[in-house]
Amino acid sequence: MGGGLEREPIIVARDVWKIYDGGYTALSGVDLEIYGGEIHVLLGENGAGKTTLLKILSGAIRPSRGSIFVRGERKIFRSPGDALRRGISMAYQGSSLVDGLTAEENIWIVARAAGIDRDELGEEVISTAKDLGYHLDPRSRVSTLSPAEKQALEVSIAINVGKLAVLMDEPTALMSTSSSQILLKLLREHINTGKTFVITSHKIREVAGVGDRYTILRRGTRVATITRRDLDDRDIIDVLAKHMSPQGLETYSLGTFGTIDSGEEILYVDNASIADDRGIEILRNASFRLRRGEILAIVSIDGRGVKEICETIYGLRRPRSGKIYVKPGARIRYIPSDVSRVSILDMPVAINISLRSIVSGRIALLDLEEIEARAHRIIEASKANIPSIWKPLKSLSGGNARRVIAWREAMDNPDLLVVEEPTANLDIASSQSIAMLIRSIASRGAGVLVVTSELEDPSRIGCKWLILEDGFLLDPSSSKRVRVIPGAL
Repeated sequence: MGGGLEREPIIVARDVWKIYDGGYTALSGVDLEIYGGEIHVLLGENGAGKTTLLKILSGAIRPSRGSIFVRGERKIFRSPGDALRRGISMAYQGSSLVDGLTAEENIWIVARAAGIDRDELGEEVISTAKDLGYHLDPRSRVSTLSPAEKQALEVSIAINVGKLAVLMDEPTALMSTSSSQILLKLLREHINTGKTFVITSHKIREVAGVGDRYTILRRGTRVATITRRDLDDRDIIDVLAKHMSPQGLETYSLGTFGTIDSGEEILYVDNASIADDRGIEILRNASFRLRRGEILAIVSIDGRGVKEICETIYGLRRPRSGKIYVKPGARIRYIPSDVSRVSILDMPVAINISLRSIVSGRIALLDLEEIEARAHRIIEASKANIPSIWKPLKSLSGGNARRVIAWREAMDNPDLLVVEEPTANLDIASSQSIAMLIRSIASRGAGVLVVTSELEDPSRIGCKWLILEDGFLLDPSSSKRVRVIPGAL
């Protein structure tokens, strides 16, 4: 373990339960010990209770019962501010940043809550973000930042404000591969000072050599805690995978799903350039074609431009130059990485599933029988873990909410399906399901465009892919710029 390891745990959770209104149990008597100077990794499928446990430790939510001890003293955190004043910070998966404020103003809010100097914290945060590969302007509004930049800012704040322990929920989910590797190395440097990190992750291979201890949760209970020093490099991945999934890591097929001849052209991007909200070009002079039955993945090396490309193809923003042609009359559907962009989180799962039909008038809001029938069809197909279709969408784990929205969009018979970050924040089983869903939709004759920052996604899905680097599309086999991609991919 890290150089600052103490003999007694600095944070202890004892018999922690979280039962939500309606009886849904997110945590069932979980025990957890966190030591000083260690990296402790929480693993588990979506809905296992990882995020809930971190939120309890950070003061964001209260446990239904159970106790939290900090350096031997029982604590009841009434807010994240309480936890911050005890030196416990958290970087949230969904981001706790205020979009309408600047990066600097967000830093000041946290500094005030923690009772530390805001200017000193600001310098440290921007420096850490720079180390991760993100050159952030403190005066930029958070709403103008890319998802990867937001995550880098959130993580950098947590690292520098948490003096005792830093909790991180999927800290590398939206970062590029290189930034993720830098972050994990940075955490190792920090634990030498005695600071502790508790992180959740679905990327077993990424964290296998990083954690000092691994706790696996399943359906709200702790099934194992594994110490890294007791295992050699050959064992750690297999041991973790077997605890998380009976099938281990390779639960998805890497082959193509079904066969279909290339159909008519459904999408043609002609010499298009796309800019982000700050006017910075993230795609330059790109041309490619997509036909029915084809899947094309664009992999952004640094994580930039993923959302902007998807939104432009879908029609939510205009290209800066060039043309994007979609076959007239084609039905386009979009699966974003953040379900809040295509749903109403406070409304029930069932309403969100039928939201498009309700808005278009195809289903009456009071036609509960049809709404319920559609909800059950989507849930059965997606195998999402839903305690009640009348619970708010926000009550679901991130992975289950993603499943619901993904199947809602995919089962609406699209001609063109745009998928953003298909496996971000998803566990092994959910990643497998999304990959199979994409292949299934293509086999039925739709064209599917996947835009991602995950280098493993093309092999998961089994498709052709291009690299997005410095704004240009590159052929991964030759690293040459792509001019026009033929329709037969």
